[in-house]
Amino acid sequence: MIQRLMRVTILVRAQDEALAFYTERLGFEKRDDQTFGPGMRWLTVAPPERHDLRIIL
Repeated sequence: MIQRLMRVTILVRAQDEALAFYTERLGFEKRDDQTFGPGMRWLTVAPPERHDLRIIL
């Protein structure tokens, strides 16, 4: 049985558009935004009250 969820991956077409949706429309916070090379980016958001959860976009 799943007791706790820490990371969830959601595949998106455009990370900037997804970031705007999650932060501006849903009120989530951007937690991580790291570039690893051309076309490679680690981007996570989370609800403000959940410090243990990350949604990877």
